[in-house]
Amino acid sequence: MTTPTDVNIYVNPTGNDSNPGTQTAPVQTLSKALSLVPCSYFEVCRIILAPGTYTEAVPISFHPPHPVGPYAIDFAIVGEMSNVLGDRICSANDPNKLIYTDATLPPQAVDAFRGATLFCVSGANKGASRTIVSNTANAFTVNKPWANAPAIGDVFEVQQPAVIINHAGILFWGPGPIVGLKYLKLHGTSATAGFGANFLVKFAAESVEMDLNGANFALLHYSGIIAGTELASPGISPASSFSLIPFSLIRQADWYIHGGALSFTDRCQVSNQGGSNNLVTDNLSILLADSCTFSPNSIFGRKTDITLVNFSSFNHPGIAAHPSSLTNSNIDPTTGNPNPFLVRADKSSIVGGGNAGMRRIALDNSGGDAILLQGNSHGYIGDVTGVNPLGVGIHCTSMSTARVHQGGMTTVTGPGPATGPGSNNVSVAGIIKQYAGAAGLSIPFTNTDTLCRIE
Repeated sequence: MTTPTDVNIYVNPTGNDSNPGTQTAPVQTLSKALSLVPCSYFEVCRIILAPGTYTEAVPISFHPPHPVGPYAIDFAIVGEMSNVLGDRICSANDPNKLIYTDATLPPQAVDAFRGATLFCVSGANKGASRTIVSNTANAFTVNKPWANAPAIGDVFEVQQPAVIINHAGILFWGPGPIVGLKYLKLHGTSATAGFGANFLVKFAAESVEMDLNGANFALLHYSGIIAGTELASPGISPASSFSLIPFSLIRQADWYIHGGALSFTDRCQVSNQGGSNNLVTDNLSILLADSCTFSPNSIFGRKTDITLVNFSSFNHPGIAAHPSSLTNSNIDPTTGNPNPFLVRADKSSIVGGGNAGMRRIALDNSGGDAILLQGNSHGYIGDVTGVNPLGVGIHCTSMSTARVHQGGMTTVTGPGPATGPGSNNVSVAGIIKQYAGAAGLSIPFTNTDTLCRIE
């Protein structure tokens, strides 16, 4: 008896769903390709999409295959990247290891390439990539410092997925397998065209954009997101006609999720395996309920807020050389008013997850308080900057506790007056207390009526 080996299913917008899905006779749709995936496999199982736009008119419900034996690797759906500006030459050094500059580039719109991938073609960082978190007319700032400082003469590319999947909803069912997504843009066609997983399914990403279009990216029952660099080798190289190469550990461009809601229910998580899980978000409301954990290594979020309910936690170690940012919380679509928090913990939830703290992150310009602790919740908070001028740094209510000087860490700091809204203060059940080292420092403090405490 022969042992099955690789399973590679090829998809092309010009293909035909009556084809067998080989490289010479590809199918046309992702849904057809998924129907050809075996229940289990022994080495490689890949769906390989040629560049183009795919339209999936019917919702997809799929049980990922299970790897079997010592040589099987994680299942993945793989596309290609496109070089949107051509090869560019770096025109300035950056000792902070974050920025590639091209003074000869025709002016680009500010933040037009937020969430795209910056790939180094030549120079000391050859083969490495990062996610772009912001750009000016001719400079690109990335999510994590390069191993080496960008130097004059380095060649770089701005890359975006060449595969776009317009879908009416995609749901993966467990138990247990990892689903690798690589070089894809997933776009929900309506506010009901969600994306999600049930029962122990974990998503690993490399340069993936998730445009929710008002829908929900929902993870249920022990599902989660892990770093793209956790994908097992071999992978598919877009530059070499689908030859098998390892998923490179130096590629660190992960998720760009925007335009909807990201929800976790029942022990789901964003893990921090290997310290390399990085998220870029825009216009995203994140909700964790029932013992879920949100622990990205870095998060660069705009108009993003986070709510924790029922024993959930937000842990954020951060990157010392490049603090994360989480600014401008979402606008309520009904009232048009901004939400009154950036991070809220309720019903015995935790911001900071013990003495490790929520660290190295900037919280700016929410509609009210930066961090709201209520319902017997706890915060372990340090190295956090940027208090909103309309609120306070930390607001404790309903038997909650904030610890702001754990392990020698600093605490929430930012511009503002010495007292009152906009100050570096905490509100304990409505009573303003200073905690940022200013004259009249007044912690620890306990409000005996509500059993709220700052220490």
